[in-house]
Amino acid sequence: MAWDETEHAYEHPDSGIHDWIVNGKLGLGWQMPDLGDQVTDEEVHSVIAYLHTTLWIED
Repeated sequence: MAWDETEHAYEHPDSGIHDWIVNGKLGLGWQMPDLGDQVTDEEVHSVIAYLHTTLWIED
């Protein structure tokens, strides 16, 4: 899976993605559960770094 223009996650700041991971996110036809009580802040930052280095595709 790649996060590209079809997911448009690259348009959002890291702080927004951090918030979604911790607090969850309601989308159109889907919902990301909140993971705040299951992950540390350091783990959330690691996930975001992973997205940038491995899955992110920018034009």
